[in-house]
Amino acid sequence: MKVKEFIDLPLKYHIFIGTVIRIALIVYGDIHDNLYDVPYTDVDYKVFTDAARHVVNGNSPYKRHTYRYSPLVAYLLVPNIILGRNFGKILFSVFDILVTIAVKSLVRYQLGSKKENVTRISTYCSLFWLYNPLSIGISTRGNADSVPCFFIILSILFLQTEVVKSSFKYALSGILLGVSIHLRLYPLAFSFPMYLSLGEYKINRKTNLKEGIIALLPNAKQLTLASSCVVTLFLLTYGMYLLYGYEFLFETYIYHLFRKDTRHNFSVLFYYSYLTMDQLAFDIVKALSQIFECVILFVASLTFGCDPKTLPFALFSKRSF
Repeated sequence: MKVKEFIDLPLKYHIFIGTVIRIALIVYGDIHDNLYDVPYTDVDYKVFTDAARHVVNGNSPYKRHTYRYSPLVAYLLVPNIILGRNFGKILFSVFDILVTIAVKSLVRYQLGSKKENVTRISTYCSLFWLYNPLSIGISTRGNADSVPCFFIILSILFLQTEVVKSSFKYALSGILLGVSIHLRLYPLAFSFPMYLSLGEYKINRKTNLKEGIIALLPNAKQLTLASSCVVTLFLLTYGMYLLYGYEFLFETYIYHLFRKDTRHNFSVLFYYSYLTMDQLAFDIVKALSQIFECVILFVASLTFGCDPKTLPFALFSKRSF
């Protein structure tokens, strides 16, 4: 079979192949971990499993040292203790496959039925995720990133398409965005351009101050998206706070704002941070770099987030930071 013929197979065949690849790597992971000193399984997966064990025993997941995630992740992996240690890897791989399906649906609806080769283009986009070695490795090694990724893509799907035709779709989008922010902080950066994409801005040099302020006032769509996101995030966070108190807030959110990560990041400043980790009480270089990042993200939001057609590019640009 030629490469083009393989690519043009119906998506259900690709999903089957992608599922087999992931299952094979999960099985291989057990063999690899028993034979080699450097494990295939992500160290975070062991942290998740230990936290789930604490939950099963009626304790806080934060009794597991270095568990710095939402308790929801530990709850999801409770079957690791009851059913088997690979349940979480299988679950994350299922979410990985669901992301593939969501990407295809999102691209298809965004292109519209009037465009040529809609099915082919949307399928190709989904295959970039399905066969991406990075996404395959992340899920089969036991990293939970596929879960918030799925909720983010669903959020954009409801926001920008007519899967749900009523205005309720903006509430659904906000709810899913709130869930993803609760699980991981970085989707918070997506909220501003998503909010802007629902506005109608007609501001130019001739616009006076009063008209400019009125133009920036939120409309019903924006209020629905923002309120549903905030309420969902508040309810989830407050619920976890009632269960685990300040320890939950610190380990899940506050710690990540001040931590010094010198071991696994792609920052151009990683070596500088490594050398100065124990030397600086206040790192002016890091502080300035973060300020510039915020400025760039803000400008990117205003430049590309206001137009629904360029919103995906705005979100992609933010994720690269």
